[in-house]
Amino acid sequence: MSSAFSNTKNAFSIVALSTVLIISVVKSSLALSLGLVGALSIIRFRTPIKDPEELGYLFFIIATGLAAGAEQEIALIVSTPIILFFLYLINLNKQSKKERGILYLEVEEKLLDSVVEAFQKGGYHFSLNRLIKEKSKFSLDVNVGNIDFTDLNKLIKEIEGKGVELLTFISNEE
Repeated sequence: MSSAFSNTKNAFSIVALSTVLIISVVKSSLALSLGLVGALSIIRFRTPIKDPEELGYLFFIIATGLAAGAEQEIALIVSTPIILFFLYLINLNKQSKKERGILYLEVEEKLLDSVVEAFQKGGYHFSLNRLIKEKSKFSLDVNVGNIDFTDLNKLIKEIEGKGVELLTFISNEE
């Protein structure tokens, strides 16, 4: 899962490096610059772009096509591996991120200690955000951090076995 802001941050590096390539190719040719304006306006109105990172990839493709078409091999050969390396680093960073979020659960009062013990036993990063007691039931909002999907699934199965009646996880990704 990715938020729009983190995708925008990722798109900045792609667009910045692609812009350097485009400027180095177009800087000496009025015809190329006018052609680029036309190409970008067609792409902008014909292609619905919902994700900022998608725009960065599109800009990179235009830049490499422009450099190849203008026979600027040196600019293409130098910049493409650099941009691809940055894309590799961005994707590597995305894959290594773990989830953070809020786990909302309802549990009977007599089973609360065993649920808290399950959190502590698993070695998870957690903190209590909110606790509501209604008759013999507790409603808890627990902040959970640095947990991957496998560990989250394991935690959910473990606390469900302790008598949790309702359980919801809401991601709070940066």
